[in-house]
Amino acid sequence: MENSAELSTWASLRPVGPGTELEPNEQFLDFASAKKALPILKELLRRDEQNWQAAVNMAAIYRILGDCDKALAILQTCLKISDDLLVHLNLGMVYGDHGLFDQAFRHIEIAHLKNPNHRFAAFLYGEFLLREDRYREGWPIFLQNRPLKEISETFSKVIPEWTGQSLEGKKLLVLGEGGFGDTIMFLRYFGKLQNSKASRLTFAARDKMLGLLSGHPWIDELIGLEDLSRYPDVMSQYDLFVSMLSFPAIFGTEIETIPWWETPYLRGCVPPSAYVPSGPKLRVGLCWSAGETWEVKHYRCLDWKQARALRSMEGIDWVSLQYGENRSIKTWEDTARLIAGLDLVISVDTSVMHLAAAMGVKTWVILNSFSAWLFGRYEICPWYPFIRLFRNEGVNIQKALDSCTEELKKLV
Repeated sequence: MENSAELSTWASLRPVGPGTELEPNEQFLDFASAKKALPILKELLRRDEQNWQAAVNMAAIYRILGDCDKALAILQTCLKISDDLLVHLNLGMVYGDHGLFDQAFRHIEIAHLKNPNHRFAAFLYGEFLLREDRYREGWPIFLQNRPLKEISETFSKVIPEWTGQSLEGKKLLVLGEGGFGDTIMFLRYFGKLQNSKASRLTFAARDKMLGLLSGHPWIDELIGLEDLSRYPDVMSQYDLFVSMLSFPAIFGTEIETIPWWETPYLRGCVPPSAYVPSGPKLRVGLCWSAGETWEVKHYRCLDWKQARALRSMEGIDWVSLQYGENRSIKTWEDTARLIAGLDLVISVDTSVMHLAAAMGVKTWVILNSFSAWLFGRYEICPWYPFIRLFRNEGVNIQKALDSCTEELKKLV
């Protein structure tokens, strides 16, 4: 067994995600360290049953490994020992895993109120407000504590940030912060900028998205975000900048005023692919996994056995939309070409889901219990009218998959 110093180091592991402020000698708890940490934490608890820090981290390990029931039981015991922020924070996440959003929100709110400056607790609190359709309260907290907000802070040292003032005659630089799905989802707000009288609307997008977005009628100039970050002098060419994640707050978006357009804003962005079958069968694309492999978000994905079982259904021409599995997919344009020729896309919560819905293709989404804030508690996604949601009951995703499978049978 490790010496006391190493045991102390393991005890200081923080079982939360990006945005946590680490103290000296602390480290993050991830999938790679989880199995190694488990016997050490058990030894700490054997020596001291009141060591709630070790117990919280043990619960985080079980959550990472997929045993959310055990994680919840441990955390409920921890709460009898300590009222610390980390106990409530992790209870909130594990209740979320079970789909118990009322209990989850209560503990996340307590964690936030205990320390409003704890960035990760505040970020989760903002997300929960958005999930509850409390957009006016949620957006400012979400934006202030979002991951990678340092990008905007760097730009603000060079040019002013746009906060809703007149853009007449101004050159606006829009930063594509966030993931690929965020880029696709918030692209809709460029439509609301068309009457702003700005002299130029420039979008700095993730480099891998440039081909897909090239020539979009709402964008005057398209540049790579990565190149821009390497050459700060380019920023001075613009009068104002804004993160695209700020658009909902700037436009005062509420659940009833989410912008949508009669023609989906990525419809027709590419022609259909020749790789899509042209026979009489239903053409269905499947994206069964996102990119996460080591942390809890991995459990929003199907495993390969579940994917294989779904694709065994007869009467369907299946098309893989899985990057790395379908060798014809090299770029986002390749994925869009495949989607353009499909009757239906089935996906877990990935950027492929966003792309299909923004192209106006009927999209079914298989959700685990702790789903993203944009889905709220609805069966139809309020951000995309073409999306139908299949929600899970309890932990993991199998029940949602079963519901989706039964509905698909009705179409064949």
